[in-house]
Amino acid sequence: MPGLSFILDQIIPDTCVLCFQTQKKYSRHRLCSFCWADLHRIGLACTACSLPLPMPGLCSSCTKHPLVNGQAVMPLKHINDTRTLIHQLKFKRDLRAGQTLSALMLDIIRIRYQGNSLPECLIPVPLSWRNQFRRGYNQADWLAQPLGHALKIPRLTTHICRRHGPAQHSLSYHDRQIQQLHTFVLKKTIKFNHVAIVDDVLTTGGTVKALSQILHRSGVKQIDIWCASRALPPSIIAHRSIAQPC
Repeated sequence: MPGLSFILDQIIPDTCVLCFQTQKKYSRHRLCSFCWADLHRIGLACTACSLPLPMPGLCSSCTKHPLVNGQAVMPLKHINDTRTLIHQLKFKRDLRAGQTLSALMLDIIRIRYQGNSLPECLIPVPLSWRNQFRRGYNQADWLAQPLGHALKIPRLTTHICRRHGPAQHSLSYHDRQIQQLHTFVLKKTIKFNHVAIVDDVLTTGGTVKALSQILHRSGVKQIDIWCASRALPPSIIAHRSIAQPC
């Protein structure tokens, strides 16, 4: 109801998720125009892992071993304000930050899937029961819920469980890869051919690889990966072009 929205904007004005400036008008991205323009977006990228590239295609790693056999869709580089949004969602239970990230994801998903079939279901990366209990929510599922609602795609949240282990950020790259091979357990058969894994940030890709192995063994034919952001190698971060938003 446009009239009601206008009245609410005057009585209880929204604020920007990042700079907390009062918004004159509600925005589904929950950002002011300045913070919106300052986000570091991913432009041309590897189709299998979203690593920024000078031209579309596969990066050198995915040419040999693609991260997924479907599409990788990620709107943002995991730096600066994007890191802040992810941290607010992941550790501060900030649903508004989640709304910002899911809205950005939805925009690029609709662009990338024009003329292509959407996944038949979404699989938020599960937390271990201990982490789920301690945190009280799963940030990946908070992103998947509005995406599933907007695109009319069901979510599967009970088919795969995650064993408890050390936090990913506390492990080296090598230890992450070893741990993630034994992290996930299939509890129910997944009866879909095309699925999308949903997570907040793609770092080493180990989580996606481990989940993909489980899904392929369950009979899934095509796996896409939808993340809010993509962590970048130091060589790309150091490049001066990253200092300006894309």
